[in-house]
Amino acid sequence: MAIIEHIPPPGSRAVHYRGDTVVFTLVLDRPEPGGAWLRTNIGHAHEHRREIIDHVESQQPILSRDWHDIPMQANADATTFTLKMPLAEVGRFEAKAFFLPEGEHAPT
Repeated sequence: MAIIEHIPPPGSRAVHYRGDTVVFTLVLDRPEPGGAWLRTNIGHAHEHRREIIDHVESQQPILSRDWHDIPMQANADATTFTLKMPLAEVGRFEAKAFFLPEGEHAPT
């Protein structure tokens, strides 16, 4: 199994506005049992801001607790996975899709 396309592409940058939606797509070269996930900090700006404040005020380390995984939906052909994300917060966010083969517990 190989990932042949990420949309938007890794490393790309975009400016969006609160209220917009972004569609993330992951395309595999062939069907394989498993699932696709989006690893992101979208929607958790409050956690990131709290870590920054705690770091400045109490010298606590920033542990990136704002990151989380969201399952993507498989299309009928089982080679394309999509997720439509609403953007409800203001901030700088990152996201990356990955595929997790059936029986695996960590992305490779």
